Amino acid sequence: MPEHYSNQLKAIFSEFVIDAMNGIMVFDGNDQIIFSNNSAAEIYGLTDGNLLYGKTFNQMVSHCHHTNTGLIINTDDLDTWLEYAKNKRRSQNYRRFEIDLQDGRWFQVSEQLVQDNCIVMITTDITDKKDTETRLSNMSKELFLLATTDSLTNAFNRRHFMEKARTEQKRCQREKSGYALLMLDLDSFKAINDNYGHACGDAVLIGIAEMIKVELRDYDLLGRIGGEEFAILLPNTIRTSAFSISERIRCSIENLKIESNGYSVSATVSIGVALDENSNKDLEEMFLIADKLLYHAKENGRNQVVLCK
Repeated sequence: MPEHYSNQLKAIFSEFVIDAMNGIMVFDGNDQIIFSNNSAAEIYGLTDGNLLYGKTFNQMVSHCHHTNTGLIINTDDLDTWLEYAKNKRRSQNYRRFEIDLQDGRWFQVSEQLVQDNCIVMITTDITDKKDTETRLSNMSKELFLLATTDSLTNAFNRRHFMEKARTEQKRCQREKSGYALLMLDLDSFKAINDNYGHACGDAVLIGIAEMIKVELRDYDLLGRIGGEEFAILLPNTIRTSAFSISERIRCSIENLKIESNGYSVSATVSIGVALDENSNKDLEEMFLIADKLLYHAKENGRNQVVLCK
């Protein structure tokens, strides 16, 4: 090939690499930057790759850390972070990972170890891909919530509560630990709807569900089973604590005042408590027991807890 054509091709190639959308950077064996195009320079908060020539990896990372530009460095101990990065960078011939920048962009980075212990680094902007992943992840979470929770009270819906309760009940059986199942029903809820309207009735259900959650432990389960009926599963629970939690819930609801449409409304609940201290009952049997006890609470005057004998 004639020399002038060769020089022309080299010039075209050089210009192509400098202006390429993918970032290209080369580190020598001492981790000094011996080449960087403009796209790669953005990783370190710069726009001109020529400004990186002769700088070390540590220097550029420190620049990002101290100026809050370019690469996000999540650490309070930069020296330890740099030592960790040093050990990772040449630990294998090829590696690929993702990074994010202070301006919100994401990049996929590949590092190839080549002759003389040099590293060729190529970066690709994947911000659109990450945004799509985030949107899909958020949509999945929203769909999961729609499928598993009651839209009014944010308690588990009946189907999901039953699934979770069966899983927890089987765990209690394996571990030989007792559990309790509570059935709660609002007293005279129809009168609240009739006297104050259904919007007020909804506010009462929401307020009661929120109050119940406050009184429960992190691992307890709450579900809305029917219109004004809730179920609670208390894992790892003995008789005294089952009654104590149930009574605390009852008292908290009795003292609750719910403001809605200019009204200040109060409500009470009746609670039936089934207990399986030996984990030898199935969940359906527990529901039948709790439901009967709830009926007894209603028949005996409402606003009370009835615990199985």
